[in-house]
Amino acid sequence: MSRTGPLAAVILSAGLSTRLPHFKPLLRLGGASLLARSASLFRQAGIEQCVAVTGCRAGEVAEEARALGLRPVFNPDFESGMFSSVRAGPVRSAAGTGRGLCAPRGHPAHPARHPAPTH
Repeated sequence: MSRTGPLAAVILSAGLSTRLPHFKPLLRLGGASLLARSASLFRQAGIEQCVAVTGCRAGEVAEEARALGLRPVFNPDFESGMFSSVRAGPVRSAAGTGRGLCAPRGHPAHPARHPAPTH
């Protein structure tokens, strides 16, 4: 596989958010959803092609993804865990680039200080 050419990001946003009292992909932090913050970090790194893997609350997440210019891809097996989203296909195809970077949407840890979440 070539190590040159475009790189795509796959943001895992299909989970049930069971460890948090709010639904993580749509949780607002500093005025933006966690999905938006993740997409913004990839774009700041020069990665323009992003896929958002959806599952739980797929319609809402897909709507947010499209508004952000992301391509939503549904994982029908999302209840079996995060790795099912990694295997769902978009990671391998990496938005058509053949090269991809995968990240869960619950880790937008930039900058180091965060405002309190809103919902």
